[in-house]
Amino acid sequence: MASDSIHRYRQFAASPIGVAEKTGELTSIRVINDYSFPDGASVNDFSNRVDFPEISYNPPKDIARQILELRIRFPCHPILIMLGDVSGAFCHIPVSAQHVHMFAFRFEGLLIIDLSCGFGWYGSPAYYSLAGSLINYLYQQQRPQPALAPLDSSSFVGNVWCDDHTCVELDTGTRCFEANLALRKAMAVVLGPNAINEEKFTTWSTSTKALGLIWNTASGTVSVPTEKLSKSLHQIALALNSTNCTLSTINKLIGRLRYVSTCFPAARPFYQNLQVFAGTFTRQHIRRTIPQDEREDLLWFQAVLELQHRFNSIPVEYFGDLLPPSRHVLMDASDSGLCVLETQLKQYIRMKFDATVRKSFAISNKCARINERSSGRTTLGPSMDGYRERPDSCSSSAWTQVTVHPPYNHLLNFWETISETMLSPTQRLENITLSGYNGVNSANGSAGLAGSPSPDDQQTRNSAASRHTDGSRG
Repeated sequence: MASDSIHRYRQFAASPIGVAEKTGELTSIRVINDYSFPDGASVNDFSNRVDFPEISYNPPKDIARQILELRIRFPCHPILIMLGDVSGAFCHIPVSAQHVHMFAFRFEGLLIIDLSCGFGWYGSPAYYSLAGSLINYLYQQQRPQPALAPLDSSSFVGNVWCDDHTCVELDTGTRCFEANLALRKAMAVVLGPNAINEEKFTTWSTSTKALGLIWNTASGTVSVPTEKLSKSLHQIALALNSTNCTLSTINKLIGRLRYVSTCFPAARPFYQNLQVFAGTFTRQHIRRTIPQDEREDLLWFQAVLELQHRFNSIPVEYFGDLLPPSRHVLMDASDSGLCVLETQLKQYIRMKFDATVRKSFAISNKCARINERSSGRTTLGPSMDGYRERPDSCSSSAWTQVTVHPPYNHLLNFWETISETMLSPTQRLENITLSGYNGVNSANGSAGLAGSPSPDDQQTRNSAASRHTDGSRG
């Protein structure tokens, strides 16, 4: 209908639209509906997110697990990977007739009503995930004929992220050929034959790019493309050179840095800090001063990204944190010092606090809390040949989970993670509290390696660290 008719039909909500070029396609554009405008009175503002379906995707870790499992089961046989894609994913999901009046826009004097989920609506990914999950379910219910796939005739294993489907299969008989047909059949059954995006269906190979990462099944590794790391450094430099920023700037940073967070768990606390800062913006286009803490986090990312070779050819077992701990390191802290005990090598490190440090504990609580001194014990790791220890984001003593005097722990985590990146980003550490275990002190007599702890130390002194080591990297 004519756009001037909207005044007679006040139930219609007309949102502005824009267009953007599709990546790698010079002649194709994507129409983006700005359902977030105007602030406070947009379609997204009036959408009840509580009723949205729960989104369930396969993270990159699941792809790494599938590659590792096949490499273990079939060590001498090639493993191939293929990508499948749905064309115009959201366009296949219709909008309820009761709510379609909310999805209108003006174009060349006409009022156009979009009958499918728009690209800019908050609910589009949630409602499409139902179709994506169903496609993946149907794909996994199929299997090749045993006679035609002698080594592995089990059901196919799929990985879905929105409209991207990643298939990892053993190259035996017709298994890969039948997996390709099975995925196409599942897409056609759920969304129709036009849903199959022939241009983005890749051939089976040992190396491909999926979810923004480069996977190599022959070597069992995953890498972050160098151009993504370079763009991240450029985005960080722009933010650091500005006194203030908009929500759009922070969201771009979060999008660029998610690859670092995925490949390097030590980055997750700093990444979460940026997400928290993004949540403090009350409006889309206002400008805010970047706090000093966030600037320091960006400096950390900048220092890590300078070591770009550390994000190249990361073994899938370390990328997905799929191996059991190979070393158990006992650590303890007290008012008199810090210590680390490696029982397998029968080595230990002991560092005593000097009089000045002990005096500062009595004067100020800023660096005197036992939780924060315990975090300092992990800085001893690089002193032991071949070992680097650091509390991960899931650790009980990670700085993001310490509510008392976090700046000191933040500083410790800053330097520990930088050291870890320089040596190897594949280390993992998790603190484990052992019930009924007296830690390093009891293992070495009544005096203990770290000295006699105060009563307040009991909360955090009984801990052990389990982590992975990789002698080939570092």
